[in-house]
Amino acid sequence: MPNRQLAAVVAALIWLTSLLSPIASAQYTAGLPPGISGVEVDGQPIDSVTTPVTDNATPEISGRVELSVSTLDLAVANDEVTRFSADVDARGRFRATVPERLRNGQYTLYINDLLIGAFVVEGAASRTGREPGRLLDIARIVPYPVDFAGAVPGIGFLDGRFYSLHDEALRTAAASGGDQDAAVRETERRLAESGWLQRYENRLAAPSANGPETFSLQFSSFVVEYASGADAKTAFAALVGNETGAEFVTIGDESRLSLLSGATPDTGVDYQAARLTFRVGPMLGMIVYADLLNQQPNLDLLASVAQAVAARATVVADRQTTPLGSMALRLDTSTASGPVGRRDLYDVRGGDFTPLYNLSDATRAARLALYSGTSDAFTATTIGEFRARSAPRGQASPSVTESPAAAAPSAPTSVISIAGEATGEEEPIAPSTPGPAADEQQTGPASATTWVLMTSALYAFPDEAAADAWYAAQHNRLITNPASDAASPEVVSDAPSYGDVSSTFAITRPITPEISGKGYRFFVRTGAIVAVLEIVSEPGISLRGAGSLMELQMTCIEDQGCTGGAPLPGSLFGGRASRVGQADG
Repeated sequence: MPNRQLAAVVAALIWLTSLLSPIASAQYTAGLPPGISGVEVDGQPIDSVTTPVTDNATPEISGRVELSVSTLDLAVANDEVTRFSADVDARGRFRATVPERLRNGQYTLYINDLLIGAFVVEGAASRTGREPGRLLDIARIVPYPVDFAGAVPGIGFLDGRFYSLHDEALRTAAASGGDQDAAVRETERRLAESGWLQRYENRLAAPSANGPETFSLQFSSFVVEYASGADAKTAFAALVGNETGAEFVTIGDESRLSLLSGATPDTGVDYQAARLTFRVGPMLGMIVYADLLNQQPNLDLLASVAQAVAARATVVADRQTTPLGSMALRLDTSTASGPVGRRDLYDVRGGDFTPLYNLSDATRAARLALYSGTSDAFTATTIGEFRARSAPRGQASPSVTESPAAAAPSAPTSVISIAGEATGEEEPIAPSTPGPAADEQQTGPASATTWVLMTSALYAFPDEAAADAWYAAQHNRLITNPASDAASPEVVSDAPSYGDVSSTFAITRPITPEISGKGYRFFVRTGAIVAVLEIVSEPGISLRGAGSLMELQMTCIEDQGCTGGAPLPGSLFGGRASRVGQADG
Protein backbone atom coordinates (compact mmCIF):
# COMPACT_ATOMS: atom_id res chain seq x y z
CA MET A 1 0.00 0.00 0.00
CA PRO A 2 1.64 3.36 -1.01
CA ASN A 3 2.82 5.28 2.03
CA ARG A 4 1.55 8.58 0.63
CA GLN A 5 -1.97 7.36 1.31
CA LEU A 6 -1.26 7.70 5.03
CA ALA A 7 -0.89 11.47 4.55
CA ALA A 8 -4.38 12.11 3.17
CA VAL A 9 -4.94 15.82 2.80
CA VAL A 10 -8.58 15.80 1.70
CA ALA A 11 -10.81 18.05 3.83
CA ALA A 12 -13.75 16.51 5.69
CA LEU A 13 -16.87 16.12 3.48
CA ILE A 14 -19.52 18.82 3.83
CA TRP A 15 -22.93 17.31 4.44
CA LEU A 16 -26.08 19.30 3.57
CA THR A 17 -28.56 19.38 6.42
CA SER A 18 -31.99 20.79 7.06
CA LEU A 19 -32.32 24.37 8.28
CA LEU A 20 -35.29 23.50 10.43
CA SER A 21 -35.51 21.06 13.32
CA PRO A 22 -38.28 19.88 15.63
CA ILE A 23 -35.79 19.85 18.51
CA ALA A 24 -35.58 23.61 18.73
CA SER A 25 -38.17 23.70 21.49
CA ALA A 26 -36.28 21.32 23.82
CA GLN A 27 -35.56 22.69 27.26
CA TYR A 28 -32.50 22.44 29.51
CA THR A 29 -32.47 20.14 32.51
CA ALA A 30 -29.99 20.36 35.37
CA GLY A 31 -26.70 18.68 34.45
CA LEU A 32 -27.52 16.07 31.83
CA PRO A 33 -30.85 14.49 30.78
CA PRO A 34 -31.86 11.18 32.40
CA GLY A 35 -30.11 8.16 30.90
CA ILE A 36 -27.05 10.12 29.76
CA SER A 37 -24.12 9.63 32.13
CA GLY A 38 -21.54 11.89 30.50
CA VAL A 39 -20.79 13.72 27.25
CA GLU A 40 -17.53 15.26 26.02
CA VAL A 41 -16.57 17.50 23.11
CA ASP A 42 -12.98 16.78 22.08
CA GLY A 43 -12.40 15.28 25.53
CA GLN A 44 -13.96 18.22 27.43
CA PRO A 45 -17.14 17.74 29.50
CA ILE A 46 -20.33 19.43 28.32
CA ASP A 47 -23.67 19.80 30.13
CA SER A 48 -26.27 22.47 30.87
CA VAL A 49 -23.74 24.66 32.71
CA THR A 50 -20.37 23.67 31.20
CA THR A 51 -19.47 25.12 27.79
CA PRO A 52 -16.23 23.68 26.35
CA VAL A 53 -14.14 25.51 23.74
CA THR A 54 -12.35 23.77 20.87
CA ASP A 55 -10.31 24.93 17.87
CA ASN A 56 -11.28 21.80 15.94
CA ALA A 57 -13.70 22.40 13.06
CA THR A 58 -14.83 18.76 13.17
CA PRO A 59 -15.00 18.04 16.91
CA GLU A 60 -15.46 14.56 18.33
CA ILE A 61 -18.51 13.89 20.49
CA SER A 62 -18.16 11.02 22.96
CA GLY A 63 -19.64 9.79 26.20
CA ARG A 64 -21.69 7.12 27.94
CA VAL A 65 -25.43 6.45 28.16
CA GLU A 66 -27.63 4.18 30.25
CA LEU A 67 -30.20 3.73 27.50
CA SER A 68 -31.20 0.41 25.92
CA VAL A 69 -30.31 1.54 22.40
CA SER A 70 -27.67 0.53 19.86
CA THR A 71 -27.57 3.88 18.02
CA LEU A 72 -27.88 7.51 19.07
CA ASP A 73 -29.11 10.41 16.93
CA LEU A 74 -26.88 13.46 17.40
CA ALA A 75 -27.43 16.98 16.18
CA VAL A 76 -25.33 20.15 16.28
CA ALA A 77 -27.27 23.37 15.73
CA ASN A 78 -26.34 26.94 14.94
CA ASP A 79 -27.93 28.73 11.98
CA GLU A 80 -28.10 25.28 10.43
CA VAL A 81 -28.50 21.79 11.89
CA THR A 82 -25.98 19.00 11.29
CA ARG A 83 -27.36 15.54 11.99
CA PHE A 84 -25.33 12.34 12.41
CA SER A 85 -25.41 9.10 14.38
CA ALA A 86 -23.21 7.22 16.86
CA ASP A 87 -23.11 3.51 17.64
CA VAL A 88 -23.36 2.49 21.32
CA ASP A 89 -21.13 -0.36 22.48
CA ALA A 90 -21.92 -3.00 25.11
CA ARG A 91 -20.68 -0.72 27.89
CA GLY A 92 -22.89 2.14 26.81
CA ARG A 93 -20.04 4.17 25.30
CA PHE A 94 -20.33 6.08 22.06
CA ARG A 95 -18.05 8.17 19.89
CA ALA A 96 -18.69 10.11 16.68
CA THR A 97 -17.18 13.00 14.75
CA VAL A 98 -19.20 15.95 13.46
CA PRO A 99 -19.25 15.22 9.71
CA GLU A 100 -19.41 18.85 8.60
CA ARG A 101 -16.69 21.44 9.19
CA LEU A 102 -18.05 24.02 11.63
CA ARG A 103 -17.39 27.75 11.44
CA ASN A 104 -16.23 29.67 14.49
CA GLY A 105 -19.13 30.28 16.83
CA GLN A 106 -21.34 28.73 19.51
CA TYR A 107 -23.21 25.49 18.85
CA THR A 108 -25.91 23.54 20.67
CA LEU A 109 -25.62 19.77 21.03
CA TYR A 110 -28.60 17.38 21.11
CA ILE A 111 -28.74 13.62 21.65
CA ASN A 112 -31.99 11.86 20.72
CA ASP A 113 -33.70 15.28 20.71
CA LEU A 114 -32.52 15.92 24.29
CA LEU A 115 -30.68 19.19 24.82
CA ILE A 116 -27.17 18.44 26.20
CA GLY A 117 -25.54 21.88 26.25
CA ALA A 118 -23.49 24.33 24.24
CA PHE A 119 -19.90 24.37 23.00
CA VAL A 120 -17.77 26.94 21.19
CA VAL A 121 -15.57 26.54 18.11
CA GLU A 122 -12.86 29.17 18.21
CA GLY A 123 -9.81 29.57 15.98
CA ALA A 124 -10.85 26.84 13.55
CA ALA A 125 -10.72 29.04 10.46
CA SER A 126 -6.94 29.49 10.69
CA ARG A 127 -6.22 25.93 11.79
CA THR A 128 -3.68 24.12 9.54
CA GLY A 129 -2.87 21.36 12.00
CA ARG A 130 -3.56 20.81 15.67
CA GLU A 131 -0.78 21.58 18.11
CA PRO A 132 0.30 18.24 19.55
CA GLY A 133 -0.52 18.99 23.21
CA ARG A 134 -1.08 15.78 25.20
CA LEU A 135 -0.60 13.05 22.63
CA LEU A 136 -2.40 9.76 23.13
CA ASP A 137 -0.50 6.73 24.41
CA ILE A 138 -0.69 4.91 21.08
CA ALA A 139 2.14 2.48 21.93
CA ARG A 140 -0.51 0.48 23.81
CA ILE A 141 -2.60 0.09 20.64
CA VAL A 142 -0.62 -2.61 18.86
CA PRO A 143 -0.57 -6.39 19.37
CA TYR A 144 1.51 -7.73 22.27
CA PRO A 145 2.45 -11.37 22.94
CA VAL A 146 -0.11 -11.63 25.76
CA ASP A 147 -2.90 -10.98 23.22
CA PHE A 148 -2.27 -14.43 21.72
CA ALA A 149 -3.22 -16.21 24.97
CA GLY A 150 -0.64 -18.94 24.44
CA ALA A 151 -1.93 -19.84 20.96
CA VAL A 152 1.45 -19.08 19.32
CA PRO A 153 4.37 -20.65 21.23
CA GLY A 154 7.55 -18.56 21.28
CA ILE A 155 6.02 -15.35 19.97
CA GLY A 156 8.03 -12.33 21.08
CA PHE A 157 8.58 -8.64 20.51
CA LEU A 158 11.05 -7.86 17.69
CA ASP A 159 11.13 -4.07 17.58
CA GLY A 160 9.00 -0.95 18.00
CA ARG A 161 9.40 2.79 17.66
CA PHE A 162 7.66 6.14 17.51
CA TYR A 163 7.78 8.49 14.54
CA SER A 164 7.34 12.23 15.00
CA LEU A 165 6.03 14.48 12.23
CA HIS A 166 9.61 15.19 11.14
CA ASP A 167 10.60 11.51 11.28
CA GLU A 168 7.63 10.54 9.13
CA ALA A 169 8.29 13.32 6.62
CA LEU A 170 11.98 12.39 6.42
CA ARG A 171 11.40 8.76 5.52
CA THR A 172 8.43 9.53 3.24
CA ALA A 173 10.50 12.08 1.31
CA ALA A 174 13.55 9.80 1.12
CA ALA A 175 11.94 7.75 -1.65
CA SER A 176 10.99 10.78 -3.75
CA GLY A 177 14.51 11.80 -4.86
CA GLY A 178 15.36 15.36 -5.85
CA ASP A 179 15.79 18.12 -3.28
CA GLN A 180 15.42 16.25 0.01
CA ASP A 181 15.14 19.36 2.19
CA ALA A 182 12.33 20.73 0.05
CA ALA A 183 10.61 17.35 -0.06
CA VAL A 184 10.76 17.02 3.74
CA ARG A 185 9.32 20.50 4.25
CA GLU A 186 6.50 19.85 1.79
CA THR A 187 5.72 16.47 3.34
CA GLU A 188 5.66 17.98 6.82
CA ARG A 189 3.22 20.62 5.58
CA ARG A 190 0.90 18.03 4.00
CA LEU A 191 0.99 15.79 7.07
CA ALA A 192 0.15 18.73 9.35
CA GLU A 193 -2.74 19.78 7.13
CA SER A 194 -4.11 16.23 7.22
CA GLY A 195 -4.14 16.31 11.04
CA TRP A 196 -1.30 13.73 11.31
CA LEU A 197 0.20 13.83 14.83
CA GLN A 198 2.33 10.74 15.52
CA ARG A 199 2.90 7.11 14.57
CA TYR A 200 3.95 4.00 16.49
CA GLU A 201 4.79 0.67 14.90
CA ASN A 202 6.03 -2.71 16.09
CA ARG A 203 6.73 -6.27 14.98
CA LEU A 204 6.13 -9.59 16.69
CA ALA A 205 7.32 -12.97 15.45
CA ALA A 206 7.34 -16.67 16.33
CA PRO A 207 10.21 -19.03 15.43
CA SER A 208 9.90 -21.80 12.86
CA ALA A 209 10.47 -25.45 13.67
CA ASN A 210 13.95 -25.11 12.14
CA GLY A 211 15.05 -22.67 14.84
CA PRO A 212 14.87 -18.97 15.79
CA GLU A 213 16.84 -17.87 12.71
CA THR A 214 13.62 -17.93 10.66
CA PHE A 215 10.03 -17.11 11.51
CA SER A 216 6.90 -19.19 11.23
CA LEU A 217 4.71 -16.10 11.39
CA GLN A 218 5.03 -12.36 11.86
CA PHE A 219 2.68 -9.59 12.98
CA SER A 220 3.67 -6.12 11.69
CA SER A 221 1.51 -3.28 13.01
CA PHE A 222 1.22 0.46 13.22
CA VAL A 223 -1.15 3.08 14.63
CA VAL A 224 -1.33 6.76 13.67
CA GLU A 225 -2.98 9.43 15.81
CA TYR A 226 -4.80 12.21 13.97
CA ALA A 227 -6.09 15.51 15.30
CA SER A 228 -9.71 14.36 15.06
CA GLY A 229 -11.87 11.42 14.17
CA ALA A 230 -12.76 13.15 10.88
CA ASP A 231 -9.09 13.36 9.89
CA ALA A 232 -8.59 9.68 10.74
CA LYS A 233 -11.72 8.76 8.78
CA THR A 234 -10.38 10.59 5.72
CA ALA A 235 -7.04 8.81 6.06
CA PHE A 236 -8.81 5.45 6.42
CA ALA A 237 -10.78 6.05 3.23
CA ALA A 238 -7.61 7.01 1.36
CA LEU A 239 -5.73 3.98 2.66
CA VAL A 240 -8.33 1.32 1.80
CA GLY A 241 -9.34 2.99 -1.46
CA ASN A 242 -11.83 1.00 -3.51
CA GLU A 243 -11.00 -2.36 -1.95
CA THR A 244 -14.12 -4.38 -1.24
CA GLY A 245 -12.30 -6.44 1.38
CA ALA A 246 -12.87 -9.96 2.64
CA GLU A 247 -15.70 -10.91 4.98
CA PHE A 248 -14.55 -10.24 8.54
CA VAL A 249 -15.87 -8.99 11.87
CA THR A 250 -15.86 -5.18 12.19
CA ILE A 251 -12.97 -3.93 14.32
CA GLY A 252 -13.33 -0.54 16.01
CA ASP A 253 -15.41 2.12 14.28
CA GLU A 254 -14.66 0.77 10.79
CA SER A 255 -12.29 -1.79 9.31
CA ARG A 256 -11.31 -3.57 6.12
CA LEU A 257 -9.59 -6.95 5.69
CA SER A 258 -7.54 -7.88 2.61
CA LEU A 259 -5.88 -11.20 1.80
CA LEU A 260 -2.58 -11.19 -0.05
CA SER A 261 0.46 -13.31 -0.84
CA GLY A 262 4.03 -12.80 -1.95
CA ALA A 263 7.66 -13.60 -1.21
CA THR A 264 9.92 -12.11 1.47
CA PRO A 265 12.39 -9.56 0.04
CA ASP A 266 15.44 -11.06 1.75
CA THR A 267 15.13 -14.87 1.48
CA GLY A 268 12.44 -15.26 -1.16
CA VAL A 269 10.21 -17.37 1.12
CA ASP A 270 6.59 -17.50 -0.05
CA TYR A 271 3.97 -16.30 2.41
CA GLN A 272 0.25 -15.75 2.71
CA ALA A 273 -0.98 -12.76 4.70
CA ALA A 274 -4.03 -10.93 5.99
CA ARG A 275 -3.96 -7.13 6.22
CA LEU A 276 -6.46 -5.53 8.59
CA THR A 277 -6.96 -1.76 8.47
CA PHE A 278 -9.12 -0.26 11.21
CA ARG A 279 -10.04 3.02 12.89
CA VAL A 280 -10.96 3.83 16.47
CA GLY A 281 -11.86 7.51 16.92
CA PRO A 282 -8.86 9.65 15.90
CA MET A 283 -6.56 6.61 15.52
CA LEU A 284 -5.89 4.69 12.31
CA GLY A 285 -4.27 1.26 12.65
CA MET A 286 -3.06 -1.62 10.53
CA ILE A 287 -2.12 -5.21 11.40
CA VAL A 288 -0.40 -7.40 8.81
CA TYR A 289 -0.40 -11.08 9.79
CA ALA A 290 1.97 -13.09 7.58
CA ASP A 291 2.25 -16.86 7.65
CA LEU A 292 5.80 -17.56 6.48
CA LEU A 293 5.07 -21.27 6.08
CA ASN A 294 2.84 -20.24 3.16
CA GLN A 295 -0.33 -21.42 4.88
CA GLN A 296 -3.60 -19.49 5.10
CA PRO A 297 -3.55 -17.11 8.10
CA ASN A 298 -5.76 -18.09 11.02
CA LEU A 299 -8.45 -15.40 10.78
CA ASP A 300 -10.01 -16.40 14.10
CA LEU A 301 -6.66 -15.67 15.76
CA LEU A 302 -6.40 -12.34 13.95
CA ALA A 303 -9.94 -11.40 15.02
CA SER A 304 -9.18 -12.21 18.66
CA VAL A 305 -5.95 -10.18 18.67
CA ALA A 306 -7.51 -7.25 16.80
CA GLN A 307 -10.50 -7.06 19.16
CA ALA A 308 -8.12 -6.88 22.14
CA VAL A 309 -6.20 -4.09 20.41
CA ALA A 310 -9.38 -2.14 19.58
CA ALA A 311 -10.60 -2.46 23.17
CA ARG A 312 -7.34 -0.91 24.39
CA ALA A 313 -7.71 1.84 21.80
CA THR A 314 -11.04 2.85 23.36
CA VAL A 315 -9.46 2.98 26.81
CA VAL A 316 -6.52 5.03 25.48
CA ALA A 317 -8.84 7.45 23.66
CA ASP A 318 -10.68 8.01 26.95
CA ARG A 319 -7.31 8.60 28.69
CA GLN A 320 -8.05 5.96 31.31
CA THR A 321 -4.44 4.76 31.72
CA THR A 322 -1.16 6.18 33.00
CA PRO A 323 0.30 7.16 29.61
CA LEU A 324 3.95 6.20 30.11
CA GLY A 325 4.43 5.91 26.35
CA SER A 326 3.46 9.58 25.95
CA MET A 327 5.36 10.69 29.05
CA ALA A 328 8.77 9.19 28.20
CA LEU A 329 11.21 11.85 26.97
CA ARG A 330 12.47 11.36 23.41
CA LEU A 331 15.07 13.40 21.55
CA ASP A 332 14.24 15.80 18.74
CA THR A 333 15.74 14.03 15.73
CA SER A 334 15.52 16.95 13.30
CA THR A 335 19.23 17.76 13.82
CA ALA A 336 20.49 14.20 13.28
CA SER A 337 23.34 13.89 10.77
CA GLY A 338 22.13 10.53 9.51
CA PRO A 339 19.67 7.73 10.30
CA VAL A 340 18.75 7.47 13.97
CA GLY A 341 18.41 4.21 15.88
CA ARG A 342 15.25 4.08 17.96
CA ARG A 343 13.53 1.56 20.18
CA ASP A 344 10.33 2.34 22.10
CA LEU A 345 8.80 -0.49 24.07
CA TYR A 346 6.24 -1.24 26.76
CA ASP A 347 8.25 -3.78 28.79
CA VAL A 348 5.21 -4.16 31.04
CA ARG A 349 1.72 -3.07 29.95
CA GLY A 350 -1.25 -3.35 32.28
CA GLY A 351 0.70 -5.76 34.47
CA ASP A 352 1.54 -8.04 31.51
CA PHE A 353 5.23 -8.68 30.87
CA THR A 354 6.43 -8.34 27.24
CA PRO A 355 8.75 -11.19 26.22
CA LEU A 356 11.36 -10.26 23.64
CA TYR A 357 12.09 -12.56 20.72
CA ASN A 358 14.67 -15.31 21.23
CA LEU A 359 16.18 -14.14 24.52
CA SER A 360 18.25 -16.49 26.65
CA ASP A 361 16.70 -17.78 29.85
CA ALA A 362 19.20 -15.76 31.90
CA THR A 363 18.37 -12.49 30.16
CA ARG A 364 14.65 -13.14 30.43
CA ALA A 365 15.03 -13.84 34.16
CA ALA A 366 16.98 -10.58 34.60
CA ARG A 367 14.24 -8.61 32.85
CA LEU A 368 11.56 -10.24 34.98
CA ALA A 369 13.49 -9.34 38.12
CA LEU A 370 13.96 -5.72 37.02
CA TYR A 371 10.26 -5.19 36.29
CA SER A 372 8.97 -7.10 39.31
CA GLY A 373 6.24 -5.13 41.06
CA THR A 374 5.57 -2.68 38.21
CA SER A 375 2.10 -2.16 36.79
CA ASP A 376 3.55 -0.53 33.65
CA ALA A 377 7.09 0.03 32.38
CA PHE A 378 8.12 1.85 29.21
CA THR A 379 11.60 2.34 27.74
CA ALA A 380 12.60 4.74 24.95
CA THR A 381 16.13 4.59 23.51
CA THR A 382 17.69 6.87 20.89
CA ILE A 383 21.16 6.57 19.31
CA GLY A 384 22.70 8.64 16.55
CA GLU A 385 25.05 11.40 15.51
CA PHE A 386 23.64 14.92 15.91
CA ARG A 387 24.78 18.35 14.76
CA ALA A 388 24.34 21.77 16.34
CA ARG A 389 21.16 23.53 15.27
CA SER A 390 23.18 26.13 13.37
CA ALA A 391 25.11 23.46 11.41
CA PRO A 392 24.13 23.06 7.73
CA ARG A 393 22.08 20.02 6.84
CA GLY A 394 24.45 19.07 4.06
CA GLN A 395 27.47 18.79 6.35
CA ALA A 396 29.44 15.60 5.69
CA SER A 397 29.63 13.17 8.58
CA PRO A 398 29.30 9.41 9.03
CA SER A 399 25.81 8.17 9.80
CA VAL A 400 24.63 5.33 11.98
CA THR A 401 24.17 3.02 9.02
CA GLU A 402 27.30 4.19 7.14
CA SER A 403 29.66 3.84 10.07
CA PRO A 404 31.70 0.64 10.53
CA ALA A 405 30.16 0.62 14.02
CA ALA A 406 26.66 0.34 12.59
CA ALA A 407 24.11 -1.69 14.51
CA ALA A 408 23.32 -5.20 13.39
CA PRO A 409 19.65 -6.20 13.24
CA SER A 410 18.47 -7.39 16.62
CA ALA A 411 16.25 -10.10 15.12
CA PRO A 412 16.32 -12.60 12.25
CA THR A 413 15.17 -11.67 8.78
CA SER A 414 12.67 -13.46 6.53
CA VAL A 415 10.17 -10.68 7.09
CA ILE A 416 7.63 -8.70 5.13
CA SER A 417 7.15 -4.97 5.47
CA ILE A 418 4.19 -2.70 5.96
CA ALA A 419 3.77 0.85 4.71
CA GLY A 420 6.81 2.80 5.84
CA GLU A 421 8.06 0.14 8.23
CA ALA A 422 11.46 0.69 9.88
CA THR A 423 14.30 -1.67 8.98
CA GLY A 424 16.66 -3.59 11.20
CA GLU A 425 19.37 -1.03 10.42
CA GLU A 426 17.65 1.45 12.68
CA GLU A 427 17.80 -0.68 15.82
CA PRO A 428 19.67 0.69 18.84
CA ILE A 429 23.02 -0.73 19.77
CA ALA A 430 23.26 -2.82 22.93
CA PRO A 431 26.03 -1.37 25.13
CA SER A 432 28.99 -3.56 26.05
CA THR A 433 31.50 -3.31 28.91
CA PRO A 434 32.41 0.38 29.42
CA GLY A 435 35.61 2.12 30.42
CA PRO A 436 36.38 4.46 33.37
CA ALA A 437 33.77 6.61 35.06
CA ALA A 438 32.77 9.89 33.45
CA ASP A 439 34.09 13.32 34.40
CA GLU A 440 31.53 15.76 35.70
CA GLN A 441 31.94 18.40 32.99
CA GLN A 442 32.23 18.23 29.22
CA THR A 443 35.84 18.31 28.04
CA GLY A 444 37.56 18.90 24.73
CA PRO A 445 37.01 21.45 21.95
CA ALA A 446 33.72 22.39 20.41
CA SER A 447 32.45 19.72 18.03
CA ALA A 448 30.33 20.12 14.90
CA THR A 449 28.69 16.74 15.53
CA THR A 450 28.14 14.60 18.62
CA TRP A 451 27.32 10.93 19.10
CA VAL A 452 24.51 10.48 21.63
CA LEU A 453 22.87 7.50 23.35
CA MET A 454 19.87 8.38 25.53
CA THR A 455 17.44 6.08 27.34
CA SER A 456 14.35 7.22 29.20
CA ALA A 457 12.70 4.51 31.28
CA LEU A 458 9.50 5.04 33.27
CA TYR A 459 8.21 2.53 35.84
CA ALA A 460 4.69 2.83 37.26
CA PHE A 461 3.66 1.09 40.50
CA PRO A 462 0.36 0.46 42.27
CA ASP A 463 1.23 2.99 44.98
CA GLU A 464 4.00 5.23 46.30
CA ALA A 465 5.18 2.65 48.83
CA ALA A 466 5.86 0.09 46.09
CA ALA A 467 7.61 2.73 43.96
CA ASP A 468 9.75 3.81 46.92
CA ALA A 469 10.76 0.22 47.72
CA TRP A 470 11.80 -0.40 44.10
CA TYR A 471 13.70 2.90 43.93
CA ALA A 472 15.53 2.13 47.20
CA ALA A 473 16.51 -1.36 46.02
CA GLN A 474 17.96 -0.06 42.75
CA HIS A 475 19.75 2.82 44.46
CA ASN A 476 21.26 0.60 47.15
CA ARG A 477 22.45 -1.91 44.57
CA LEU A 478 24.43 0.76 42.72
CA ILE A 479 25.85 2.20 45.94
CA THR A 480 26.92 -1.10 47.51
CA ASN A 481 27.87 -3.00 44.37
CA PRO A 482 28.68 -0.64 41.45
CA ALA A 483 30.54 -3.47 39.70
CA SER A 484 27.15 -5.12 39.07
CA ASP A 485 26.35 -2.38 36.54
CA ALA A 486 28.10 -2.28 33.16
CA ALA A 487 28.19 1.55 33.20
CA SER A 488 30.49 1.71 36.28
CA PRO A 489 28.30 4.30 38.07
CA GLU A 490 29.79 6.80 40.52
CA VAL A 491 27.61 8.91 42.83
CA VAL A 492 27.45 12.64 42.08
CA SER A 493 27.04 14.17 45.54
CA ASP A 494 26.32 17.77 44.51
CA ALA A 495 23.73 17.06 41.81
CA PRO A 496 20.37 18.88 41.86
CA SER A 497 17.41 17.03 43.38
CA TYR A 498 14.25 16.10 41.49
CA GLY A 499 10.80 14.82 42.43
CA ASP A 500 10.21 13.28 45.87
CA VAL A 501 13.61 11.60 46.05
CA SER A 502 16.45 11.34 43.54
CA SER A 503 20.06 10.32 42.99
CA THR A 504 22.53 11.00 40.17
CA PHE A 505 25.40 8.85 38.90
CA ALA A 506 28.23 9.65 36.51
CA ILE A 507 28.60 6.85 33.97
CA THR A 508 30.63 5.73 30.96
CA ARG A 509 29.38 3.28 28.36
CA PRO A 510 29.89 2.49 24.66
CA ILE A 511 27.67 4.25 22.15
CA THR A 512 28.96 2.06 19.32
CA PRO A 513 31.59 -0.69 19.47
CA GLU A 514 34.19 1.94 18.55
CA ILE A 515 32.88 5.04 20.35
CA SER A 516 32.56 5.40 24.12
CA GLY A 517 30.47 8.13 25.73
CA LYS A 518 30.40 9.88 29.09
CA GLY A 519 27.33 11.17 30.86
CA TYR A 520 24.85 10.70 33.68
CA ARG A 521 22.09 8.50 34.97
CA PHE A 522 19.28 10.02 37.03
CA PHE A 523 17.01 8.01 39.35
CA VAL A 524 13.90 9.95 40.39
CA ARG A 525 10.78 8.89 42.23
CA THR A 526 7.79 11.17 41.86
CA GLY A 527 4.62 9.77 43.39
CA ALA A 528 4.07 6.21 42.19
CA ILE A 529 6.37 6.61 39.17
CA VAL A 530 10.14 6.10 39.02
CA ALA A 531 11.97 7.76 36.12
CA VAL A 532 15.43 6.62 35.07
CA LEU A 533 17.03 8.92 32.49
CA GLU A 534 20.46 8.05 31.11
CA ILE A 535 22.42 10.03 28.53
CA VAL A 536 26.00 9.61 27.34
CA SER A 537 27.71 11.40 24.48
CA GLU A 538 31.04 11.87 22.76
CA PRO A 539 32.26 14.49 23.64
CA GLY A 540 30.80 13.98 27.12
CA ILE A 541 27.75 15.93 28.23
CA SER A 542 27.93 18.28 31.22
CA LEU A 543 25.92 17.74 34.38
CA ARG A 544 24.06 20.97 33.67
CA GLY A 545 23.19 19.88 30.13
CA ALA A 546 22.05 16.43 31.26
CA GLY A 547 20.08 18.04 34.08
CA SER A 548 18.16 20.20 31.62
CA LEU A 549 16.91 17.00 29.95
CA MET A 550 15.94 15.53 33.33
CA GLU A 551 13.92 18.67 34.01
CA LEU A 552 12.10 18.21 30.71
CA GLN A 553 11.35 14.59 31.65
CA MET A 554 9.86 15.76 34.93
CA THR A 555 7.67 18.24 33.06
CA CYS A 556 6.39 15.44 30.79
CA ILE A 557 5.44 13.39 33.86
CA GLU A 558 3.69 16.32 35.53
CA ASP A 559 1.79 17.18 32.33
CA GLN A 560 0.92 13.51 31.66
CA GLY A 561 2.66 13.71 28.29
CA CYS A 562 5.38 15.45 26.28
CA THR A 563 4.53 18.03 23.63
CA GLY A 564 7.45 17.19 21.35
CA GLY A 565 11.00 15.91 21.10
CA ALA A 566 13.64 17.33 23.45
CA PRO A 567 16.47 19.38 21.88
CA LEU A 568 20.02 18.44 22.81
CA PRO A 569 21.81 20.98 25.04
CA GLY A 570 23.83 23.51 23.02
CA SER A 571 26.79 22.94 25.32
CA LEU A 572 27.35 19.58 23.62
CA PHE A 573 28.51 21.49 20.55
CA GLY A 574 30.60 24.08 22.36
CA GLY A 575 27.70 26.42 23.12
CA ARG A 576 26.94 28.03 26.45
CA ALA A 577 25.15 25.83 28.98
CA SER A 578 21.99 27.13 30.60
CA ARG A 579 20.66 26.69 34.10
CA VAL A 580 19.20 23.32 34.93
CA GLY A 581 15.54 23.40 33.97
CA GLN A 582 16.11 25.38 30.78
CA ALA A 583 17.16 23.95 27.43
CA ASP A 584 20.54 25.35 26.43
CA GLY A 585 20.61 26.88 23.06
